Amino acid sequence: MWQKLLVCDVDKTLTASALGFDIFVFIAAGIFLFLYSKREKKYLAHLGTMMLGVLIFEIFTAPMWHNIHFGRFAYIYLDVSWILTLGWAVLLLSVVTLVDMYLPKLPVYWRFICYLAGMSILGFIAEISVVNLGLRTYSPEILNTVVGTYLWGVPIEAFYYIAVMSALVISFHKYLAYAINETALIPERRKNHLRSFIATIIGVFLFELMVEPMISNNNFPSWSYLYDDITLILTGMWIFLIWLGISIVDHFFLHWNLIKKFIAYFLIAGAFALPMEYFLILNGFQVYSESVMNNFTGFVTPFINLPVEIAFAVPLYMSLVIAFIKYWELMLVNKR
Repeated sequence: MWQKLLVCDVDKTLTASALGFDIFVFIAAGIFLFLYSKREKKYLAHLGTMMLGVLIFEIFTAPMWHNIHFGRFAYIYLDVSWILTLGWAVLLLSVVTLVDMYLPKLPVYWRFICYLAGMSILGFIAEISVVNLGLRTYSPEILNTVVGTYLWGVPIEAFYYIAVMSALVISFHKYLAYAINETALIPERRKNHLRSFIATIIGVFLFELMVEPMISNNNFPSWSYLYDDITLILTGMWIFLIWLGISIVDHFFLHWNLIKKFIAYFLIAGAFALPMEYFLILNGFQVYSESVMNNFTGFVTPFINLPVEIAFAVPLYMSLVIAFIKYWELMLVNKR
């Protein structure tokens, strides 16, 4: 079923501009960690969770852009660079820390909006830097879907991509930070299913809109398409499966700690989602873009013969969206 393709490769030769960028990231990370350690005892754990969130996002969206010339030592998967991961994590954690320090009296949801506003501006500047240093290019699918407005070589849509990435990764970090800090949380006496469902709708739709260039949704009724090829039927199915998985865990494993519940969330949701993904691909409802296909190694899972990249991508997608949902539930209940 799956043709083995050449794995997408990029020029990993280290250039002078990349070396300068690498050094800048190392210095910035060192200064940040020195200052951050004065405020937070478990500073490495917090940086680690932010880096993990960024890494998950980068691996899932790897076909959308190409990171080049960082030097072979800097790559951990295809063209995913741990130096960029570190840089994004430091920038995200810096914005979160500054907002929390200087705007502590703002309600938590307003602070979250401030996180996104700060990251949209600073992240766009960072994107301009890596593009103009010749360290990042975009896939044909991305270039074919942008409106054509560029700021210093960067599509204006990058504001949206950065905001969505920030929302998902910051939520992932904040959720795990509750566990790292052993924060005493007020349990929900009675789960607000409507609030959980709304959070699921927002998380899934935003992510579906962002990765739309990677996947083509075909053969659905014409009335069901919301935007381009994003269909109400498929998006609704993802929303229901994720919400159902979360609800099952919250009902039966209410007293588990946050980490155990988080693992259970995406294992159960993933158990529902993988067979559905296989059905959609097998029957032509979903077609992956050429850039995505070029990242396939040809290795497939046992029994259902699903490319291993898709088998891993589904849980990665689930983990970020679920963290977004659960963080907002906990945040709104505990107001922190």
